[in-house]
Amino acid sequence: VLTNSNVPHFDSPQRAMQALASLRQHQAEPWDHLEGVPASSIKQHGLLSPEATITMLQHYQLPHPTQVVVQSAAEATAHAQEVGYPLIAKVDSPELAHKTDVGGVVANIETDDELQKAYNSITTNVAKLAPHATINGILLQPMLPPGNEFIIGGIRDASFGPMVMVGLGGIYAELFKDTSFRIAPIAKESSYNMLSELTSWKLLLGMRGKPQQDIDALADVIVAVATMMHNHPEIESIDLNPVLVRDTEVMVVDAKITTD
Repeated sequence: VLTNSNVPHFDSPQRAMQALASLRQHQAEPWDHLEGVPASSIKQHGLLSPEATITMLQHYQLPHPTQVVVQSAAEATAHAQEVGYPLIAKVDSPELAHKTDVGGVVANIETDDELQKAYNSITTNVAKLAPHATINGILLQPMLPPGNEFIIGGIRDASFGPMVMVGLGGIYAELFKDTSFRIAPIAKESSYNMLSELTSWKLLLGMRGKPQQDIDALADVIVAVATMMHNHPEIESIDLNPVLVRDTEVMVVDAKITTD
């Protein structure tokens, strides 16, 4: 009778308490002081531009490296000192989510000559392998010291609505599929629980003499992404990969935000 009347019911008091506990965790307060994102940042359809993406990252206090978009090899070398060698160059295109697949990324660039060659190589590769893609320029970022790479994402599920995900990132994201999910928004306690569920949790604690990583800062990034998904129903997905984690800092190296 209860089922036919759409009344929630449980097989035992324990199951009911578990449901209430989950509901309490889900009723986390969003970051109210971050709700007023400039409308111009998200009035785009599809993959947001690097400029709009950076605006969103800054508004949600997500750490990211310096970057600049250039339109020519000469402009690239003119801005190289602003970014700082060594640097990485990536094609800027709203239609190319996986830039390496079309030869759109060159890393470990250390001189002006290497930068000019990298610029020409990227534009040639993309023109050949993705001739119909819209190219806004080449994005320059500094090469960062190595660290543990994680992925933090947001999706809008048809059944559960906004969700946040964290897992082992970089080139291992699809290989190991070490992930944890929650319905957004979440409290910071839940972000710690998500991390502790990962097999890669041990990397954060420090292994073989390495120091413990900045887990607190990584948890903040998870909460911010969950809040962003909750605050902005127009955002379809968020993909921060890799998020570089070291013992003293966390850095969002690459970010993709897609709107519906």
